[in-house]
Amino acid sequence: MTTSPVTAAACAPARLPWSHRILAFGWWLFIATFFIAPDKHDLRITFYALVALPALIWWRLLVREIDWRDPLWLGVFATLLYLSLSALWGADAGDEHALRAIKIMLILFICFLMPRFLVRAELLSIRHLIGAILVLATIVAVSNLVRNLVPVLSGEESFLKYTRLGGWGQYDNPLQYGGIMGCSALLALCAFLRATRRTRQIPLLLALGVLVLSLALTMSRGPIVYFVLVSAAVVTAYRERWRRTLLLLFLALAVALPALLQPAVRTALEFNASRPTYRLAIWSTVLEETRGRELFGQGWRDDQSVQTPERRYGHAHNILLSTYRFSGLVGLTLFIALTIALFYRCVQRGRDVAAALGAWLLYGVCLQLTNGRFPVSAPGNDWFFYWLPAALIFAFAYPLRERRRIVKHEGDKGCLVSLPFDFKGHKIFALGSAPDSFPPPAHSGTWQVVTVNGSQAVLERLGLHAAPIMTLMNRSILKSSIASGVAARRVLRGRSTDHLVVMSHESNDKQRLIIALRLWWLGYRYRSLTVLDMRQRNQIMAALLGDIYDESKPPSNGIFLALLALYLGASRILMSGFSLSRAGHAYNTLDLPRRHLDADALALERIVALGLPIYTNDRRFARESGLPLIAGAA
Repeated sequence: MTTSPVTAAACAPARLPWSHRILAFGWWLFIATFFIAPDKHDLRITFYALVALPALIWWRLLVREIDWRDPLWLGVFATLLYLSLSALWGADAGDEHALRAIKIMLILFICFLMPRFLVRAELLSIRHLIGAILVLATIVAVSNLVRNLVPVLSGEESFLKYTRLGGWGQYDNPLQYGGIMGCSALLALCAFLRATRRTRQIPLLLALGVLVLSLALTMSRGPIVYFVLVSAAVVTAYRERWRRTLLLLFLALAVALPALLQPAVRTALEFNASRPTYRLAIWSTVLEETRGRELFGQGWRDDQSVQTPERRYGHAHNILLSTYRFSGLVGLTLFIALTIALFYRCVQRGRDVAAALGAWLLYGVCLQLTNGRFPVSAPGNDWFFYWLPAALIFAFAYPLRERRRIVKHEGDKGCLVSLPFDFKGHKIFALGSAPDSFPPPAHSGTWQVVTVNGSQAVLERLGLHAAPIMTLMNRSILKSSIASGVAARRVLRGRSTDHLVVMSHESNDKQRLIIALRLWWLGYRYRSLTVLDMRQRNQIMAALLGDIYDESKPPSNGIFLALLALYLGASRILMSGFSLSRAGHAYNTLDLPRRHLDADALALERIVALGLPIYTNDRRFARESGLPLIAGAA
């Protein structure tokens, strides 16, 4: 008997070490302080005390997350190292500024490694992260709207042409407040387009409306324009949700058109559109003062102000120009290469991760192109627009060579689900029963085929060997008189498989004998027969998807087929013949509706969030599920 390489976490309750709990608590509170901290000093203290200090105490946990074979980590390391060391030839090189630069570099390394550790320890997921941000942003937006709009609507104050909505504390600047509202609105848009249940769609739609209204009332030209552009990219990524996009456009027009008819609103828009811009003067001054030091720049210094002929400004208002100003073409090249690598790594993941984090980073970069400063800085609200999404992409889009659990569960011995075979090191092609399946891409290597229920009847049509290495079958197919069971038995009669796994409510010797007799009557041949009950199925699901797996909402056997192959040690899974929208089965013409759609969607969302090595070669299924599309897909 071969023991599965994955521990069944469902056998014993997980006992998190205190180190993991403290690290997770500090990180989540740090995320919250972006919205609730009165000023940037409180944000900075929170990071130092609750994130950086525990990270230094349990530094061994974070060091394990460093992978020198990962090109993205090499890019992060090289960029931060060079930008920080540019302080050595800056105007403040004579004092302790260089030591401060190295300290900030180490803090940014912690910012990158901490979320990766939490993701791998299953203490941070993309779904919970976006949910927490949306809750916090919506509460802040509603409180600010009430505080600022109630006096206007009640007539106590007048709506003037220069009226602009700002937040409180560190976001009293309408530009900064508009940026964080726009970023949160993009995350709400991604979540709304991804949601499959009405109970989630309605609150997400309301949150999106509140956030967009707050963004619009800031009258900040840059954040509004960038939000429109990035939103267009998001809805393009979810183009199969075009009905929801039309609904959003209709609601936006229904709110905007009556507002535009108000003279006060038109006057305010004209006033803000005609406001003079000072950035061109700043940028030309920066280019002029860097002349002669183009290669290595002026060196990073504390004073980042720019003196134009008109006045002095606090910084260059452009992250690329600031990088060029202090670190030259070398630093600018490293920073641009890192940003491109982040986007590239992001799009390699599933759509749900790529859309949310990609939109976050893209919007943040756009904001920093008109209001950014030198990227190496102490914790502040600027981190929300670049370093935070960059660190999350680094964490969630990690190219897992082999899934390993950081949290060690006690009491798992003796609870492992054993099967008489394994797939260690093999690439597995999981063929489902949905219509329009595709064979593995040409020149993609050797794939072992596994099938579910009657899907092996499609193998000849795909040009594959007719006998799969494993077949997963529901016991009801062997005895059911319903149309789907009869159709499945018709195509399975006389076929064979290497290893047959039958799902049953019980796995005792009596059930095994009954199943073996029914298979003999069907004429279905196999080398080994394994009967799994629902308890064992749930153990395998929980071992792979974590304690968040809900046993009351089991996914279909098709999804379990892919996870079972991964449980048995497969290095990569390629799914085809699966769908969240198309009815019917590839091996009959009954056009029966698909079941378990919501549970399948939840399981696939968890698979994508964990970064499990599961892919698809079906472009439509990739859009529906968020699974990454394998190279060379049709």
